[in-house]
Amino acid sequence: MIHVYTQPNCVYCDLICDNLMKWGFEFEKIDITQDPLEKFFLKEMGYKTVPQLFYKDLNVNSGKNTIELTKDSIVGRMQEIDRHYT
Repeated sequence: MIHVYTQPNCVYCDLICDNLMKWGFEFEKIDITQDPLEKFFLKEMGYKTVPQLFYKDLNVNSGKNTIELTKDSIVGRMQEIDRHYT
């Protein structure tokens, strides 16, 4: 399952969540304004912006902007994580 770190009034957060639904991904939306520990996690990992997508605690965005993410790029990154980190 993908974890999507978001915050309110974030157009790109809404866009990626809409796309993930359209593409058939299971995901959990995590609002970092409601969970200080999750916000701390992102900061500790060096991320300063949302949305951030994680799969098995590893970043799926891979340096791509939200509008650059495609179903294929997400699937590819998830397969890479499965091959190398499980």
